[in-house]
Amino acid sequence: MQAVLCAGLGATVALAMWVDRSRAASLAVAFGPVQNFDTPLYNLNLRLPEGFRPEVRYDANLAFVRLIERVEHFDRHRTLTVLLTELPRGSRALPTAEDAAIDVLDKSVLLGRRPEGPARSIDLLGVHGALLAFPAEQFVDPETGQRKERFPVLAVSAVLPQARIVVVVYLFGVQNFASADYDLIRTMATSLSPVDPAHPAPPLPESAAKTPEVEPASPRELPSDDDSR
Repeated sequence: MQAVLCAGLGATVALAMWVDRSRAASLAVAFGPVQNFDTPLYNLNLRLPEGFRPEVRYDANLAFVRLIERVEHFDRHRTLTVLLTELPRGSRALPTAEDAAIDVLDKSVLLGRRPEGPARSIDLLGVHGALLAFPAEQFVDPETGQRKERFPVLAVSAVLPQARIVVVVYLFGVQNFASADYDLIRTMATSLSPVDPAHPAPPLPESAAKTPEVEPASPRELPSDDDSR
């Protein structure tokens, strides 16, 4: 009897590992060549993941590239965003990478959620950054009274001290993150690099370009979990 139970447990574990590997393989993406993202805030180079549709928005205070995956995973699209914003004027002390991410994303993306576990260290544009995981959350829609779920969020953030710019890369759109999701956001974050005048990169494709906004972008207008439904 014990042998049968052990065999059954072993088969269950093996199946779970196979499912995880299969899902990770389906979520893995390749990255394209280096391209330039030039905004009034900051000029940097990046590489875009293949199979994601880019959308660009910027004004004098906020700039972001939203990347929406064309393939659905359980009726949802993974959405990856690279965001740049200025530190508040008049502030002298620089926030930590973790505090900066929470401050930028809280009003539209996190909505009160705090990191799940300690931050992981990661280099971003040559400075010390943080990789943060924010948990899923159940909530009641005040308009419909229905119970809904906000999916978890992965974020990488850093503060550029000389430019006084906060850089945040964040990912949402799946119910449970796999290792491939961590690889995706790490690769996206580490692909960001300062512009090299000796080796100029081509600009983002015209299909991604958008006329700069006349009105400042509100923090509540950032790409959020509700946008990917």
